[in-house]
Amino acid sequence: MTDVKSKINIIGILGILGAILMIICVFLEWGSIEMALMGESGTYAFSGWDLYSDIAIFSIPLLDFSIPISELELTSYSYVPLVALICGIIGLIATILPVASSGSKNINRIFGIIALILAIVSIVLMVLYMTDLSYSGGYEGLATATVGASYGVYIGIVGAVLMILGGIGDVARKTE
Repeated sequence: MTDVKSKINIIGILGILGAILMIICVFLEWGSIEMALMGESGTYAFSGWDLYSDIAIFSIPLLDFSIPISELELTSYSYVPLVALICGIIGLIATILPVASSGSKNINRIFGIIALILAIVSIVLMVLYMTDLSYSGGYEGLATATVGASYGVYIGIVGAVLMILGGIGDVARKTE
């Protein structure tokens, strides 16, 4: 009788969890802008999807005034949330199939390599986004602004690392 516990691919399940985190991270907070102007201050946060879809981050409805994120020129990597979402979805498929099926060793390795490549691309782009987004400055004591990455990006990186583990597990796993 085959032991069921030995058939469970724990590392593959970590890869699935990582892919899910990569999908979820796009809808979490990816950045925030803290501004102070002549004594008045405020913090404006935006999700990865907000960044990609270029929503108006500052808006005053009564005055019909709004500023889209793209006009603030915060980062040139506004496409990274979409890449993370696509990599997360494809990575989810690539990590579920080897765990759910008992396919051939070569097919599982191909899915593992796909998951590895997608996760590495996502990590590189998210790190580039974080380094590009950092800003702190002011204007003669009248105004200050600080821009930085938020927890959604970090959750995406953790998800990509977990997906790397799942991909390595699929590549290195011995199957009958």
